[in-house]
Amino acid sequence: LGEHLTLDYRLLSAPHITSEYIEGDFKGEVFWTMNRTEAPFAPSPMATITDNKKMVYLTVSDYIFNSMGYQAHAHGLLMYNLTSQKMRGDDDLLNTTCKDTCIGKLIPQIGQLYPNSKVEIHLQSTDWPRVFITEKAVQIPSKSNVTFSARKPDNTLHFMFRIHAVNIILLK
Repeated sequence: LGEHLTLDYRLLSAPHITSEYIEGDFKGEVFWTMNRTEAPFAPSPMATITDNKKMVYLTVSDYIFNSMGYQAHAHGLLMYNLTSQKMRGDDDLLNTTCKDTCIGKLIPQIGQLYPNSKVEIHLQSTDWPRVFITEKAVQIPSKSNVTFSARKPDNTLHFMFRIHAVNIILLK
């Protein structure tokens, strides 16, 4: 899973083999590649499959996603810096001074305090994102700090403000 995370999908026990089916119990946990310390929570029990009409059944819990979110947060991977260089298009929305549309027009105080500058937005998780999978939806609540700073023409960076954001992604 990239350069820093490793998916451990080994068998936890020998496969159970009968004349009607083969059942395997796999681990499904994500570790930091350089340190295989387990997450501080355990997986929930898996539901038993009672149907046998199909050839293959695969049961996946939210544990694999939660262990990945935990490891990524614990090792500082859940951060992103949004700068003008990372934005596409001709209009630079992160400018503090412009004719048409930019953050300096949207929030005039920024344009007045930091003219001819560019805003940089730094996002960083403050807790590991959880994943909750039900029959009806997938919910992913997350918490992060969003820090706004102004890069002045002399290349100095000035802190403006920080927002603590609590988000829930809902997939139905």
